[in-house]
Amino acid sequence: MGQVSLGFVVFGRILRSCFTPDAVTFTSLIKGLCAESRIMEAAALFTKLKAFGCEPNVITYIL
Repeated sequence: MGQVSLGFVVFGRILRSCFTPDAVTFTSLIKGLCAESRIMEAAALFTKLKAFGCEPNVITYIL
């Protein structure tokens, strides 16, 4: 919807609520960044997947 910044607000709330983001959470944010041509930020977020204990999966690579 062109509002990836709101996605990061939700992401912050997830972290503050002591929930652990999963690959779907990251994939959604990465897809939003790519849709806004923020490729470098998307790539940086992709590298942070493992820091949160997530492994990239087929969906992560497709989107």
